[in-house]
Amino acid sequence: MRSISLLARALPLAAAPLLLQPSAAHADESEFWIELATKGDIAPGTALKIEVEQRRKAGPDEYIFGAVVDRDVAEGVTIGGGVEVHDTGGFTEVRPYQQVGYSTGILSLRTRIEERFYDDADRMAL
Repeated sequence: MRSISLLARALPLAAAPLLLQPSAAHADESEFWIELATKGDIAPGTALKIEVEQRRKAGPDEYIFGAVVDRDVAEGVTIGGGVEVHDTGGFTEVRPYQQVGYSTGILSLRTRIEERFYDDADRMAL
């Protein structure tokens, strides 16, 4: 019994060096995102969102242009699809995608499948 009590007290002390380690993130890994978006209904139960983003980071900034259409299929459930074009220092990537969303109250969930087409790539990535 005494050894279990001693172990229970020593365990937090043993973990302290791990918790006191400096963060692994470096300043050059930080990003600042600017997004301009507009969303509106284009038909009953169907919404269109258009967005323009800039990701400022170390190295070349990334610019993103995208559009998505979502359709209501049930109470709180949407299905949709869209495309984004990413440009990072002249390297272009096109990302068409399909998504399903669910929202109720303050909870909103989305899952997305994305296809990725890169400059000079021999095939698509999923």
